[in-house]
Amino acid sequence: MSRETRRRAIGAVLAALAAAGAGATGEAPKLKPELSLYVDREGRGLRGPAVVGCSGSTLAVADTGHGRIVLYEVRDDAVRPGGEIVAPQVPVPLAVAVLAGGDLLVLDGRSRRIARLGAAGEFRGWLELDAAVEPRSFALGPRDQPYVLDLAGRSVLVLDAQGAVERRIAIPREAAFPSDVAVSGRGEVYVVDSVGRRVYGARPTEATLAALGPPLEDEVDFPSALAVDDEGHVFVIDEHGSGIVILGRDGSFHGRQSEMGWRDGFLRYPADACVDGRGSLFVAERGNNRVQRFRVR
Repeated sequence: MSRETRRRAIGAVLAALAAAGAGATGEAPKLKPELSLYVDREGRGLRGPAVVGCSGSTLAVADTGHGRIVLYEVRDDAVRPGGEIVAPQVPVPLAVAVLAGGDLLVLDGRSRRIARLGAAGEFRGWLELDAAVEPRSFALGPRDQPYVLDLAGRSVLVLDAQGAVERRIAIPREAAFPSDVAVSGRGEVYVVDSVGRRVYGARPTEATLAALGPPLEDEVDFPSALAVDDEGHVFVIDEHGSGIVILGRDGSFHGRQSEMGWRDGFLRYPADACVDGRGSLFVAERGNNRVQRFRVR
């Protein structure tokens, strides 16, 4: 039996067990593909989109192949292309987030700094992180507070609006390569270890992340990104395995969905994901040069 066949078989069994045990908490969630975004408002195609950020009615897509950020207006029934941002301060976006007021925070992979941009692309300054910090990713927590994944300090840094560190959440030494961070609306923090194929979590007041269950060795190949919704579903993006694993906030397995392909609902090297607070999950696909919108049900 091949590894892929074994993974699908184990995944099916675990998904069935999760659904059967859902009981009072409801059925395991399903992802329904709703639409795919391929172009901007001028009809120019996306090329290798690698980063997405969303909040309310705004979706920001880092169109890596064209060195820009494309904005979209999100509605319940449609997503409409908006303007684009080309900012010399962030030529290689590694992470992007949309603030409540419409501004963007963007982590640049070249300078390893986080810039604040206006909705029209105007540069508003940097978050003044300590020079020793090596940010890999970041996410927004309650009240738009930045949570920065610091590889050098092996911790998640919780910042104030100016970039000063309010507290640190330690990452266990066993985590081989922490690659992304996500924060729930309740302040729960999650980090994915791409090499160890494991997810770590911490409650709002905890100072150290802890493993949420065993490694996902049979469920993912190379998990590179995380997203979490208001219901506590943790979406683990399997970049090399072209799928999405869904966990509960306690690490319980709720299933694996999608596989390699180009049709709607399938994925090809998904790189990042975000949730918009309206029950939608947006996934950026490098291989298919698009962003898909899934409804979480």
